[in-house]
Amino acid sequence: RTLDRYGAKATNRWFQTFRLVGYVSSQAAQDLAWRPADTSFGHATHLDAYSVPGTVEDGRPFRLLLRWRALGAADADYSTFVHLVPRGGRAVAQRDKTLTRMGAGAKTWRTGDEVLDASDVFVPIGTPPGEYELLAGLYRPDNGERLKREDGSDVLSLGPVRVVRAREQLTP
Repeated sequence: RTLDRYGAKATNRWFQTFRLVGYVSSQAAQDLAWRPADTSFGHATHLDAYSVPGTVEDGRPFRLLLRWRALGAADADYSTFVHLVPRGGRAVAQRDKTLTRMGAGAKTWRTGDEVLDASDVFVPIGTPPGEYELLAGLYRPDNGERLKREDGSDVLSLGPVRVVRAREQLTP
């Protein structure tokens, strides 16, 4: 569970009845610029700001920071999702994880509580270089239902991210 929470899954292979899962640790958090998000998901959770690198390398994880704030009592615990998507395509990388504040889920938060959520997203080796869009949102893990924003959508674009070939390729 610790690896799922703090690492980025690089490989996931089955060998008959045995499963081999490889993780890579995130790079040190960089001083990234915070961008305002100013949007609510559902009635109880507000995304104030986020920080994401403009360029990422294939075969490496990148760190996304999301700054959340509790608006009121939540009816369930939530999970975040992050998708890296090429224009008009399907996600090439994603990360889902439980949104917690000091280990406690959203149902325990009080109005005004702030939550800094760090997600390490692994960009698979061989991801074609180019412009991608980073999408994020919240959902209920008990039923998969995504929380809606004020405009009725269930996802927020965090803007473009450029994928480039890594100078040195890792082997899976």
